[in-house]
Amino acid sequence: MECLHRCSFGCTLVQVLVTEYILSTYTPGKHDLALIPEAYSMILALKGVLQKAGARTVVTVSRYLTDIVRFSEAVQTDEESYIDSLERLSKSFDLVIAIAPPLQLVQIADAIHEDKLLGPPRSIMRLLSSKHLYARVLGECGISVPQTISCAGRSRCDLSELDGPYVVKPSMLAGGEHVYIAYSRDDVEKLVDVVAMRDPRGYAVVQRYVEGVHGSISIVFVRGKPSLFSVNLQLVSVEDNRIVYHGNVLPLRSEPIVSQAKNVVNKLSKCLGGLSGYIGMDFVWNGEMVVVEVNPRFTTSGIGIAKLYPKLGEMMLGLADDYGSVYLGYAVSGYAYIVKTGGCTDSSLLEQCLQGLVVGTATSFEESLARVELLNPRAIFAPTPKEYLRNIC
Repeated sequence: MECLHRCSFGCTLVQVLVTEYILSTYTPGKHDLALIPEAYSMILALKGVLQKAGARTVVTVSRYLTDIVRFSEAVQTDEESYIDSLERLSKSFDLVIAIAPPLQLVQIADAIHEDKLLGPPRSIMRLLSSKHLYARVLGECGISVPQTISCAGRSRCDLSELDGPYVVKPSMLAGGEHVYIAYSRDDVEKLVDVVAMRDPRGYAVVQRYVEGVHGSISIVFVRGKPSLFSVNLQLVSVEDNRIVYHGNVLPLRSEPIVSQAKNVVNKLSKCLGGLSGYIGMDFVWNGEMVVVEVNPRFTTSGIGIAKLYPKLGEMMLGLADDYGSVYLGYAVSGYAYIVKTGGCTDSSLLEQCLQGLVVGTATSFEESLARVELLNPRAIFAPTPKEYLRNIC
């Protein structure tokens, strides 16, 4: 078999196990169907770029989805034995790429030999996965973060040093789930109890709400250094005081935003050693870039990156010719958009649910917004006016 260029595993085909928690543990009636389209699209994107890089890529799939989600190479899994199955399966692969909510991602990292998991070291992954602890870590790295506290119910929530308005969200759930805006301390206390009940460890995080453009930074690290990064516009709306995520448009090419993002990437790289794989950082930009969350795993923005930049798989595996800090907006032309087009509530329509995320490309930022508006008008309005979005492309 042909040897991959600069392959650290020798002249053999790299064997990669890709696992996504929702697709791998789905059980009818127990999981949120609204997450299925993103999960499926992320796995398709990853599998495509990894195979293009020459890697043999095997995917884990729930036994309830094997007749609907069809991959060329897949291993059947179930919720009860998922972590044990990964521990056993990982022994037959060179690398494991995991996508999961924070708590499950930490559990996966604990179960797999650290050298095989393509991501940050376990100790760093635990810190970055917590929506409370990440703020302390990034603050110590000199990266701007909002005021953040952790609450175990309203009786253990000291808001005395936190200014409003506020964001209330679970500490260890996937980004975008049960995220609320509150304008008074009374509202915060009510939401803290609701959110803490949703969190697997019983904690809510309260942050100072930052107004501005919502975005994310996607970074691929190779041997501790950033190899590729992208700045992405996040499409969000505020509905009944709840922050709702609709998708992304990428890459942004506004010089002030890109420059500040590069500064954040460099600070993270210098501060935290041994980073590898894909890391996503959510931010709000209002002249200053404030990082509001970190996901030490492949994110939805990666779907658009894969669409524009087929070498993403080579970058992630450390096989690309260029190990410099490549900015996606300077390496490609055009834009990609990822848009959620509707909810999915009926388990009998799972095959249709898989199509609930639309991915496409456009030659201009304006064209991207126009297509997004046709697909999901809610995605480009509050809290960021469309006219303002045009100025930050």
